[in-house]
This record gives sequence, C-alpha cells and structure tokens, in this order.
Amino acid sequence: MKHSIKSVIKQATGLICFVMIAVPTFAQLKTKSQIHSLESLSLESASGRLASVFDEQITGSIRFVGLGEFSHGGNETIQFKLKMIQYLVERKGYRELLLEYPNIVVSPLAEYLVNNKSINIDSVVCLAKSAFGRTFLGNASFYDLLVWIKEYNLSHRGDEINLRGIDIEGASGAFPEYFMTSIMSFMDPSEASKLRSGWKSIPKDSVVVVQMQWFRKNQELIKMRVEKGSFDKLNYNVKCAEYKLIHEALRKTNVYRASAFRDSVMAANVVVKDSTKAIIWAHNLHITTSDNIVSMGNYLKTIAGKQYYTILTDFSNQATVWSISNTGELFKKTYASNVKTVANKILKKYNVDQQIIFFEDIKDKHPKVNSIERTGDQYVFGKGRPFDCLVVLREVKPFIFQ
Repeated sequence: MKHSIKSVIKQATGLICFVMIAVPTFAQLKTKSQIHSLESLSLESASGRLASVFDEQITGSIRFVGLGEFSHGGNETIQFKLKMIQYLVERKGYRELLLEYPNIVVSPLAEYLVNNKSINIDSVVCLAKSAFGRTFLGNASFYDLLVWIKEYNLSHRGDEINLRGIDIEGASGAFPEYFMTSIMSFMDPSEASKLRSGWKSIPKDSVVVVQMQWFRKNQELIKMRVEKGSFDKLNYNVKCAEYKLIHEALRKTNVYRASAFRDSVMAANVVVKDSTKAIIWAHNLHITTSDNIVSMGNYLKTIAGKQYYTILTDFSNQATVWSISNTGELFKKTYASNVKTVANKILKKYNVDQQIIFFEDIKDKHPKVNSIERTGDQYVFGKGRPFDCLVVLREVKPFIFQ
C-alpha cells in the first residue's frame, strides 16, 4: 500500500519515526556508458560482472543491503536477487539472509541449512515446501538458492549463511503450536494439557495471549533450562507474535498506523544482531528510502545511516506476475511499465535489455519506480532518493511454483 508521509504523521504521531531526505543535485545520464549491463543470472556462472559493477559501490562499511522487488510474483527479479546474494556472500562476507516472512515458520528450515552435517536436496525442498507452501517464496528458483546455501554451509563450517524471518505477518498464527511443542508441553505438562483441551473452542489469538502470559510468568525458569542461544530465538519469536497482535488491533482502527508499525518492527528485527552483515529480501516498498513512503528502509536509514544500501528492481517493458486476490486465490496478470518510470524512459532512449543504474547517474530529481502490490494493484512511487541502485529487467515472467 502506498503511504503519504503527511497522512501517516497526522494519524500516527508518537508511534513512528521517519526520515526526511533532502533532494540532491543529480548528474546527467548523458551516455549509455552510465548504464551497466546485467549478464548471466545463473548460480553456476561467475560473479565477475557483478563484482566489476558493485565492488566500489558496496564497500566494507555497508552492513545491510536491501534487495527489493517490484512484485513478489516475478521470476527474473528472483533470479537477479539469487545471483546478487551469491556475490555478496562469496565476495563481500555477508552471512545472514533476512526474509519478509515470519521467523517462526522459517526456523526449522534455517536450522537444517546450518546444523545438519550432510546434504539431502530432497530434505531442503521438503522443509522449504512446509515453510512456504504456495506463497511467493514457494518457487523453484528460490529453492535453488536454498540448496546452494546448504552446499555452501557444508564447505564453510563455522562461517555459515544464516536464514531468518523479520516480518510479523503470520507470526501469531504459527505461534501456538510452535510454543506448545518447543517449550510449554515439556516444562509445564499440566498447564499445557489444560490449554490443549480448550484449544479448538477459543480463538487462536487468545491462545497466543495465554501462552505469552505463561512465558512472562516462567521467563527466568526458561532461561535456566534452555541454552542462551535457544532462549534468545524463543524470545525473538515471542515478541514477533506479540507485535502481530498489536498490528492486528491497529488495522481495525487505522490501516496506515498498522502498516507503519509493521515496517518499524521489521527494521528493529533487522538490527537485532550487533555485528552480522545482512542481506534483506523484501518488496520494494519495504526496502525503499523514498521520501513519500513510510518504510522499513527509512527506519533503517535513521538507525544505520550510510550502513544501509538499497537495491530496487523494476521492469522497462512488460511484466506478467503472480498476484493474490482478496479471497486468497493466486492469479497471473500482465502489466506495462509506466511511462513515467526511469526504467521505461531508458528503454525508449537506449533500447537496452537488462541493466544496472545508480542514483547518482540519473537526471530525474524524483526517479519513479513501478510497484505491483501482492493484490495486483499497480502504481509508481519515488521522491528524493528512493534507491542507491536500480536493476531494470526488460520483461519479467511469472515464477514456477515448486
């Protein structure tokens, strides 16, 4: 959803913080040489081309790299992100991949990718299917990345890539069973049995509230009986579920406040670890630092400043992508690139296919970017400095569900 800074401030004063970014002076994009070609996106190909383009851009001081997508449902955007992740891991030392997804659901897969001593591709895919199902991460291309991460981790023991969810959407729904099986059932069998007996007769959110009350009451005991790392993960998941309940309550009264709250929590979840260099996988609208968007990216700019680097994706001609209806059904739809966008203008001027362009080289003072929400609505956004880098694909096709 597109958010006006003014409307959100008016309705959510005291809840959110935001960044006002001064409009800089732009260099003119005078020649085609300022457009960098994007070559093979295969995970088996070399990363030399990306290195030649990004090595001087993504310096050692960059702690967080946001990888955006104009739509969750396109295959070529996913393939670029996979190749960029591979480059950032192998050449830049990034060791955490943060997903726009609830960590409670991601955790079993994340544990397998790091802790198992042998690779079983079928097990990776099976766990991925269990976690993502027919969602926007439940596709063949993303599963290829997970297999690559598993193989990488096996050959880099002690220096693994970690997977973590940072979103609160879906966190409370998955929480009751997770908390019951991982903590409550063996620490307090009597209370767990009592709660189980009335499980189906009360709303799931009410179950979450009861479990959180039990958690707070027994927090010190839990700390003594589980390893520190395990308690930290548990506490992280508890907080995400609690924040989701707050998010749902806000949505009933003010959707803008709810959306702003969600992005603020995602930003806080990004920086929860002190020193890890992380890659963030999310929609453009979460990644962007555009002046007129209340986003995770703008919160991160406040927290991390120049340690946060934004890469958005767009399409210059046509995109056919998956979206999801109000009833929850997936559908494919074809979109034309908006004529106001940088991507479309460069296509008309230079007739190029896949390209990488940097903010400093764009002549527009407010570069516009296509956005397709998961519900299928299309619009453009862009004010101030919405990105550090824009990756443009000429045509995008829908991914293949796995």
